[in-house]
Amino acid sequence: YLVIALRVKADLQPILTVIGINLLFTVIGRSFISWQGHLGGFLGGVATAAIIAYAPRSSRSVVQWAGLGLVTVVLVVLAFVRAGQLA
Repeated sequence: YLVIALRVKADLQPILTVIGINLLFTVIGRSFISWQGHLGGFLGGVATAAIIAYAPRSSRSVVQWAGLGLVTVVLVVLAFVRAGQLA
């Protein structure tokens, strides 16, 4: 929602409020909430939304598929790296 709001130049106040509240809950509930998971989800969501929202019109499908494919590959590689660290 943040990326789309930026794209269409909408009012950011409501979404920034929700993001701030979520950040607050993550920091306050540190003992049982993974801040790393929240940060990763936020950054992954921003990257994915940006790929979809900012793809140029002339080659939209190609850029979107390639970008989302790249995000998927990065996530799979990171999962394998983390699994290797835990083994």
